[in-house]
Amino acid sequence: MPDDEAPPYEVLAALVASLRHELAEAAGTLEQARAELTKARERIAELEARLRQNPRNSSRPPSGEGLGKPVGLEYTIVRGDLLVLVPAWTVRRRFGIRV
Repeated sequence: MPDDEAPPYEVLAALVASLRHELAEAAGTLEQARAELTKARERIAELEARLRQNPRNSSRPPSGEGLGKPVGLEYTIVRGDLLVLVPAWTVRRRFGIRV
């Protein structure tokens, strides 16, 4: 078959059918990926909301904060050029301050 001659109809029809099949598969894969992305975004939003919770804005008890609970840095000790923020409970204990 010379280069300037068009391919027969049967060849073109088979090519079109093949491309339609590939397009349908790609569309199905795209829809599946979109569904997975939507599910992942919902899960991320749920986890971010849980990260923002603490005993002050949820029903969890203060003991549920674990090691991440905030420490009151109410006192500042200045020694020369050194500025030190210390947990309030250490100053209270050392100087016998009761709250």
